[in-house]
Formats: sequence, C-alpha cells, structure tokens
Amino acid sequence: MEQRNSGKECRQVNVQPLSGSPAFMLILLKLNHMTELWHSGSIFFETMPYRLNESTGYNHYDQVQKTAVLFRSILIVTGARTYARLYDYVRIRKVRGAILLADMAHISRLVEAGVIPSAFECRCGDNYNPEATPGPHMVPCFFFRKGVIEINKRQELRLSLRTDTNLFWCHKNHFFGQFEKEANKNTIPGDISAMVPGGNRMGIPALTSRGFVEEDFARVAEFFDAAAELAVKNKSLDQRTRSTHESTPAVRSLSVSASSKTAEMADVESNPLLKEFYFPPFDSIEAKHVRPGIRALLKQLESDLEELERTVEPTWPKLVEPLEKIVDRLAVVWGAVSHLKAVKDNADLRSAIEEVQPEKVAFELKLGQSKPIYNAFKAIRESSDWEGLTDARKRIVDAQIKEAVLNGIALEDDKREEFNKIEQELAKLSQKFGENVLDATKKFEKLITDKKDIEGLPETALGLGAQTAVSKGHENATAENGPWIITLDAPSFMAVMQHAKNRTLREEVYRAYISRASSGDLDNTAIIDQILKLRLEKAKLLGYNNYAEVSMATKMATVEKAEELLEKLRSASWNPAVQDMEDLKIFSKNQGAPEADTLNHWDISFWSERLRESKYEINEVWNSDVRFYRVNDSSGTPIAYFYFDPYSRPSEKRGGAWMDEVAGRSRVLSKESSSPRLPVAHMVCNQMPPVGDKPSLMTFREVETVFHEFGHALQHMLTRQDEGLVAVPLCHNLMLLDTFCVDASYCRDTLMSIGKHYETGESIPDDVYKKLLARTFRAGSLSLRQLRFATLDLELHTKYIPGGSESIYDVDRRVCEKTQVLPPLPEDKFLCGFSHIFAGGYAAGYYSYKWAEVLSADAFSAFEDAGLNNEKAVKETGNRFRETVLALGGGKAPLEVFVAFRGREPSPEALLRHNGLLQVA
Repeated sequence: MEQRNSGKECRQVNVQPLSGSPAFMLILLKLNHMTELWHSGSIFFETMPYRLNESTGYNHYDQVQKTAVLFRSILIVTGARTYARLYDYVRIRKVRGAILLADMAHISRLVEAGVIPSAFECRCGDNYNPEATPGPHMVPCFFFRKGVIEINKRQELRLSLRTDTNLFWCHKNHFFGQFEKEANKNTIPGDISAMVPGGNRMGIPALTSRGFVEEDFARVAEFFDAAAELAVKNKSLDQRTRSTHESTPAVRSLSVSASSKTAEMADVESNPLLKEFYFPPFDSIEAKHVRPGIRALLKQLESDLEELERTVEPTWPKLVEPLEKIVDRLAVVWGAVSHLKAVKDNADLRSAIEEVQPEKVAFELKLGQSKPIYNAFKAIRESSDWEGLTDARKRIVDAQIKEAVLNGIALEDDKREEFNKIEQELAKLSQKFGENVLDATKKFEKLITDKKDIEGLPETALGLGAQTAVSKGHENATAENGPWIITLDAPSFMAVMQHAKNRTLREEVYRAYISRASSGDLDNTAIIDQILKLRLEKAKLLGYNNYAEVSMATKMATVEKAEELLEKLRSASWNPAVQDMEDLKIFSKNQGAPEADTLNHWDISFWSERLRESKYEINEVWNSDVRFYRVNDSSGTPIAYFYFDPYSRPSEKRGGAWMDEVAGRSRVLSKESSSPRLPVAHMVCNQMPPVGDKPSLMTFREVETVFHEFGHALQHMLTRQDEGLVAVPLCHNLMLLDTFCVDASYCRDTLMSIGKHYETGESIPDDVYKKLLARTFRAGSLSLRQLRFATLDLELHTKYIPGGSESIYDVDRRVCEKTQVLPPLPEDKFLCGFSHIFAGGYAAGYYSYKWAEVLSADAFSAFEDAGLNNEKAVKETGNRFRETVLALGGGKAPLEVFVAFRGREPSPEALLRHNGLLQVA
C-alpha cells in the first residue's frame, strides 16, 4: 500500500491471490494464452486501438478522446506489449468517465522507485511482470529520457526518445537489414518489419533490475554495434567463400538461390503487375512476375491499410474512398493473374499462384476483419448524417458491415484464428479442385485412325480432331484422312455426343466425362468432403445452422424461397421430361435403332439431335472473330471496354464460358476528376476454333452462350453507378441480363443481323428462323438438368453431414430420383467436376441460375406486353429497363430495382410460358 499509494488516502484495495483466466475474468477479459494483459482479449465488447502522435512519438491523447467519444468506449486500457510508456492517467480517466485499466507489467519497478507516476489512479490494474522478476526487486530504477547520448562517437547511432521509458540502439540506414537477422520479435517506430529491424530494445526494467546505470546502457549499445559489424563482415566473407566453391553442388544451390532472390527483387521495379494500368498488360505478364509482383503489391497494400486504420474517420473521404482504392487494386492485379491461369494455364503459373495465394488470402482476412474500418462504418450508420446518404451509399455501409460479420470480425480471438485457418484451407482446396478437373480433362485423349469410327462427325469437328492430333505430334494429320484425337473439352466432347454414330465411342467418351477427377491422384472426392466439412464449421462459427444460410445472407432469396422455387419448376418440368424420353424412344425405334427400348445416357444427345433435325431441319452457322471492343453510347462517347476470347484451347484453357470484370466503374479511381473510370470486362467462351481457311461456325446453342455471357458483360458495362463498391449488383441477386440477352437473341431483327451464310453472306431464311423459335424442344429435360444441379447444391450445403452415413454420391442419387428421368450410372461422379460450387463462386448459390431465368423471363415479358412490333412502346420500355435494372447496379436493393422496372415482384409464370410448361404447371 505504501508503495502503490504514495501516502494518498486509499478507499479500497482488492488484492486477488489468483492468476490466469479467473483473474482476467474479474476485469471483463479472457486470457487467450500466457499471463500478461496484452495476451488477453475482450469477452463482452469490441476493441479499438489508439495510436501515437507521429510528430511527437508519444500517445495522441486528443485522438484518444475523439475515438472514445465516437465509439462510446466504456473501458480504456493503458500499457504496451513491447515497452512501457508514460501515461497521463489523470487525463485518460476524464475521457467519457470510462473504466481505466493499467497494465503495469513493464513499469511496476519504476513506479516503486518513484521515478514515474503511479497508476493507482486507475480503477484496476495488472502488474504481473515475468521479465522483471529475476534479480533483486527493490534495486533503484533509473528513467533515461533526457538528451541524446552519443554512443561510440558514431553519428549514425542514436538513442531513441520515442518510447518514454526505454532506450534503443538504432541505425538510421536499417543496419540490421544488411544481414537479415532478427534482433527480437518486437518492432520499434520506423522499422520495416521484425525481420528487418532498425535497432534493438534495451528494456529498462530488465537491465536496471540487474544494477545497470547510465554508463552501462552506452556499453550495451557498443556491444550491439560490434555484433552487427561482425555479422556484416561474416556475411561478406561467406559470399566470397561461396563464389570460390562453385564446384560444390550444395554451395552452388545456395548461390543460385541467393542470386535468384536478388534478381527477383531487382525485377520488382519492372514488374508489369506493379505498373499503373487501365488495360492489363496480358502480353507482358509471365509466371516469373507473380511471386515478386503480388508480394510487393501486398506489402504496399498492408502499408495502405495501416495508414487507413490509423487515420480512419466515419466520413466518405476518410473511410470509403481509401478502402475502395485498396480493394480495387488487389482485385485488378489478382484478377489479371487469375484470368491468365484460366486461359493460359501452365505449371509455372500454377506454382507461383499456389505460393502467394495464402498471403493474398491472409491480407483479405486482415482487411475484412479490420476493427477500425468496421467500427467506422457502424459509426456512419449510427450518426445523424445517415438519413442524408444516397441509397447507394447506404447499401455500401450495410454491405460492408454485413461482410465484416461474415468475415468473422465479431468472433473472439481464438475463434477468429480458427475461422482464418478455415478460409486459408478452403482457398487451397478450391484451387486444387479446379486444377484436378482441368488436369483430368486434359488427361483423356482418344486417338482414332479409322474414319469409320467417327462417322457422323461434322467437318468442323473432324478438323478440330486433326488439329489436336497435329499439336500432339501427328504432323500429317488432316480433317479428311486423320488421324484424329478426341478430348473431353466441350467442342470435342459435344460433337461426339451429338453426332458420332459409333455408339461404343459415345459410351467410352461419356463414361470418361462423368468420372473426371474421381480416381487416382486427381480424385476430388476427399476434397469435396473436406470443403463441405470446413464450410459447415465456418457456418457454425458464424452462428448459422448451415453454409447455405451464410451464402443467402447477402442474397435476395432465403433457403426456403430458393427451395420453393426449385420445387415449383421441378414439378412443372417432370411430366414434359418423361414425355421427352418417350418421344426419343419412339423416334429412335422408327429410325431402326437397336437400342431404342434401352436408351442410355450416351444415346440421349445423339438421338435428340437427330429428332431436332427431323422436326426443324436447322443447320445454323455464324462467323465471329472478335478480340477487343470499345463500347460507345449513341453520341460516340466511350462508356466501356471488353475483351472477347472465343475459341477452345484444351491444353491451357479451362472449359466452360464466363465473364469477369477487369475493372469496375468508379468515380474515386478515375484519373480524371470530370468523369468516372470506365468499366472493363472480359468474355471467355470455348467454341470450335477456325480450322485452316474455314472460320468458326457456331451452333445456335453456342450463339446462346455468347449472348448469355455478353448479358453478364453488359450488366457490368452499362451501369451508371459511380460508387465503385456497388457499381454492379453485390451478388447474384439481379444478374438477369445474361438470360435476358438469350431471349433477345431470338428476336427476328437481332438474329437476321448476325445469322449469315459464311460463304455467300445470305441471311437466315425465314422458314429456318421460324423453326428456331421452337424453344420448347425438350424444355422439360433441359430444365430438370439445371434443377438437379441447383437442388444438389442446396442439399449438400443444408442437410448433408460430412462423415455421416450418407455419402456425397448418395445425396446426388437421392436428388436424381426427382430430377432425372433416366437414373445415373453407378460410376457417375460428376460432382468431382462440379467446379461451379467447389472451385467457383456458386456454393449454395447455383439456384441463382434459375432465379435469374425467372427474373429475366419476367423482365422480357414486359417488352412482350408492350408489343415487340410497337417501336415506340418497346423504346419506352427499354429506357425504363436501362434506367433501373442496368443503371442502378447495386445502388438499390435488388427486389426494389426489379419492382421499379416491372411494377410488381417477380413471377415464374413467364419462364414457364416461354418454355411451354405453363399448362403442365
């Protein structure tokens, strides 16, 4: 009492003979590990750091006051993890009347010596100090804080005054960095990192308890100086020794490693990923740029984030604008790298991405879990200015708060650490899943030398097979004489399924396709189970029952509404799908097919194509060879740009078709104050490439695919929303323009303007156009196929229990009982190739394809209601569509946007009517 109270009247003292978690519980904290206050975390509240005043190096009390008032602090903690600071306890006690808790671990002996103020003014304190316990406890302590002591008469060495109570041996040129040795785990002001420190701490409590006085500190600094000089000399000697022993393999390996590291650092300055670009320099980016480029970028973004957290205020310029710059910079650069991996995959690029991806994920987690940013957004929502914000800005604030919660910001420290480990593992597993699918797809090659074995394949497919054979070493392969190689890439696979008369070949290729990535080193089964297990654990950590609820938290639908929609569409599609199968059996039997009564999976596409040809006699083509577009408005002013990569490249390009953004529309990120940055997109397809002098001739299904992806691109490019964080819809909720454009592709004027004979230039004949309008052909079967995928996705993310009695394949077969007329084969493991939900962004979200179809058909019906031949009415409806669905982006709630256009909530009636299923429903 005498030591702590210094003679002042003491009204109450509570001495607790406990330690560890119980002691911390008494002061509303939990103990994560070890015993000091700085190892503890909050139980009932969130934390907000306060920082130094950089101009003085001392605590910024004005900012403490401002922060505490802004965030309504109820507890203020003083004390520092690495070194003690001199706190103005009286002043801090006056801030909002908050409880003041002092960590005295590093200053207790100084207080006892009476050389710094006592923390007895605090309401509670912790003075456990393992660092100070060795040696005599009552040795007088000395407080060195006056003047600058020159050590060893070297101008570049100095003692730091910036920490109140500790001395530092520092070097202004970051001397320690010359030999890359870690002095201690703690940093001091100005350090690059703990691994490249600028100096070393001489802790006063530890040294004075051993009897050190002022002169001894100077002597210690001399020891530091001598040790550092020796380290530099030894490193220099080591390098010279290595250069004279190049014949030794192990030494040569070390030398190469060191030189490559130096070269890598030198390449940073010229790295194309670090250049300021509007259009990514795809022609310049190579695998060797990824590691140094991404790491340098992340280092800069880390610094930007620290600066944002240090200076954050609940205002748009001080919070949202700098945050948008950080988010966009990472998205643009990582997006360019990811795009190249998707279309120009190779081992070096994979390895580089795999190495830096954990670092990128770690930064995203740090950004998503930033308490200062989260608290600032909450302060905006709770401020008196909230009602004056635009709808778009309110959406940004709400979305950022919700995303922060979904990123684990509200979790306790140990739970957040577990959450972060799950996120890292999920990122790694998803990438591995996608790579396995691509490798398994590339692995299958069927060499055919007898043309009879591929009878029925169209000329373009034969040309593709011969072209593939040439690339595999068969230099003399031709479309006419072969040999040909069949692959599982979409153009080759679909050509065989639809046109090959060789039933045995169809069966072989089909079985290979449905069992991709399901065996050997490329087996995705265990990866799927682990992904589902981790997603469930993640959902539980966040307080949800299953991962589907997490996914739906940011979407327009709920799990119940999604299931309700899928069931309504399924019940409407089932009977037509059964009839489709009967029609195929009858037709194939009339054509003399011996398999007519026992049609199997590899027969469906083949006989469906023959039936379609017999009913509609369509042989459609379309020529397109586009690489880059600048999109102008009616006045000729550019409003967007996009890349188009149309052709299949099986050896390096993943399958499917997709659109993604290169850069979004943004006012903040514009280089010109008078106009926003314009959006840039890329569209990727996998259609049949040109063969020889013959152009790429597209089936109408491929035309639909192009329009589908172009719809995604248009929704990105036509937004007028200048708030970059909501320039496009925040999720899959209102991504309806893809299906809308497919509907538009059937319009006469549209189709006639693009559908021409590639040799004569003749437009599509009228009778062929009318046959194309028969969109109800096998509509029930096609609908069920998508419903199987969507329903399975929801089942796996709601009811499936990893490690339980039911396997993922059991779930698939159970779903197929209601969504597939022809039961799946026993070896059907298409799940191992279901990249949308295991390597893409559609986990518990695949239903959105059907959701978008409902919205799109309903939106398109507005034009039908206006009268497609009524130019004035169509134009008025189009302008309303442009000003709502397209222009608003994510600036308003999705349902609100749709209602603004349609005048009511969406209905599935138009979709069922378009597909000829309404009467069945």
